[in-house]
Amino acid sequence: MTYNADSTAPSVRSRRALLTFAHRELRDLAERTGARDDFPYATVLRLINALIQDGSATPQISSNGDGGIFVEWLAGGLSLTIDYEDETEILIAASSVAVGVEFEKTVTAWWTASSDVIPAARSFLARLSSHVAHPISLT
Repeated sequence: MTYNADSTAPSVRSRRALLTFAHRELRDLAERTGARDDFPYATVLRLINALIQDGSATPQISSNGDGGIFVEWLAGGLSLTIDYEDETEILIAASSVAVGVEFEKTVTAWWTASSDVIPAARSFLARLSSHVAHPISLT
């Protein structure tokens, strides 16, 4: 949720705004790292697209330090990450302070929505996002 400057009533960030933000961040990361192939970035954006909903927490996107892409959502003692090493090794992991690792699943760039980790990650992100009181600005 974000707060409208003209009102104290919260407004929910749209899924579209979150995707636009993620696309911009991925594009900027590709430019900073001198990426020659857009396939990894498109794959990560497709994963983000499969997981977020209106009001989701803002994804933080960076290099994983090994030439891959790292995406993290973090709030309320919960963490959901996507770590793109290469097209055959994309780790999706969820953890919490209370439980520790809740799940870890490796998928390939050719994952499908029927993969069991997608609904689990979507549900976990919704739970994590419910803890966000003051989301990071999308601009």
